[in-house]
Amino acid sequence: MRQWLTLIGYRFVTWSLALLLRLHLQRRVWQGKEDRERLPERMGNATRARPMGKLIWIHAASVGESLSMLPLLDAILARGDCNALVTTGTMTSAQLLSKRLPPRAFHQYIPLDHPIWVRRFMNYWKPDFAIFVEGELWPNLLMALRSRRVPAVLVNASLSNKSANRWRFARSLLKRILNSFELVLAATKEDEVRFQRLGITHTESVGHLKFAAAPLSVDENEFMRLHAAMGVRPVWLAASTHKGEEEIAAELHQQLAPRMPGLLTIIAPRHSARMAEITAVLAAHDLSHVTRSSGRAITPDDDVFVVDQLGEMGLFYRLAPVTFLGGSLVPIGGHNVVEPMQLNSALIVGPHMESLRDITQRLIAKNAISQVMNADELVLAVQKLLEDSSVREAQLIAAAQVLAAEAQTLQHILLEMTPALERAGIWRPNTPT
Repeated sequence: MRQWLTLIGYRFVTWSLALLLRLHLQRRVWQGKEDRERLPERMGNATRARPMGKLIWIHAASVGESLSMLPLLDAILARGDCNALVTTGTMTSAQLLSKRLPPRAFHQYIPLDHPIWVRRFMNYWKPDFAIFVEGELWPNLLMALRSRRVPAVLVNASLSNKSANRWRFARSLLKRILNSFELVLAATKEDEVRFQRLGITHTESVGHLKFAAAPLSVDENEFMRLHAAMGVRPVWLAASTHKGEEEIAAELHQQLAPRMPGLLTIIAPRHSARMAEITAVLAAHDLSHVTRSSGRAITPDDDVFVVDQLGEMGLFYRLAPVTFLGGSLVPIGGHNVVEPMQLNSALIVGPHMESLRDITQRLIAKNAISQVMNADELVLAVQKLLEDSSVREAQLIAAAQVLAAEAQTLQHILLEMTPALERAGIWRPNTPT
């Protein structure tokens, strides 16, 4: 009863906050975090016509989730007679998806979780099936799905030990939320066990969707051009960095450059809107740099190459024999570990890998990635992997073995989802996958 009252209370509070939510959205527009032209979508107003026929809805919170769901989307569209609505909540993910979505799929921003905006969204799109990727679960949205009896599946579901312990005191609330899904596909066996201990029985571990993604694309001509410009210089990449990590990368370069002549540091920030801040950090460390967007060729005098354009991480993972993955030396929770592994870049992560904790632990145990606890350890790890090719090759071989073992992840996910997709009329029964 208490959990039901909690949900009713949440609904009442969000109902009364329409004005504040509008002001919040306007503030985000001023900060460059919302698309002014498409702001109505965040209030449930569609900016395009609904296609005729069956519509599957896939929600992925941001960049990592939206890219990881693309193989699943392709597989469903290849077999199903339907169109696909893909929602996300960030401008970066929308920009990437505008280039990556297949035919019969289109993007809209997810509405904020206000009851009226959610109802407007659901009444217009009338999805026949919903897939949520990972853990962005909004109560009003889920209650709307449930009240309309829209079949839904949660993919890449994860639950840390810390979260599981917290939910022990509100099991019925968690069950009420997750019962909006007829199937909860856990990312790991450990996640499945934690869900089951809390009474969530409609769950199955199928592997992490990130392992199902194809390697990021690489422009071969651009790869050859940049590879020639870099020559035989030692190169490492600080990828998806956040505030504080660019300074760590700059200090690392200063420490290693005297020991490794010609060292080139590539920095690819998670958010390119922070370029002014990053440029100031490099200037403070007296490091010369060139940006990707400038079009200027890399010269031997450049210490740092800054990737300030979206959609090219496949190119830079392939160019860098060693990658440090950002969001992990600062408490962000880490980013996609699979992408650099797929392109043969020896991967280093920091201690903050909460968003992929079980996968990270497995990869570390198999020596497929390296983990450091602080900036000093990162310096030693980068130097070791750049200087000792045998250590680097051993890590890359271990990573390749893990990727091979996870190659059937997509098929496992599709197999579990097939009955629900058939009942919803998205797939014809008994059609082979």
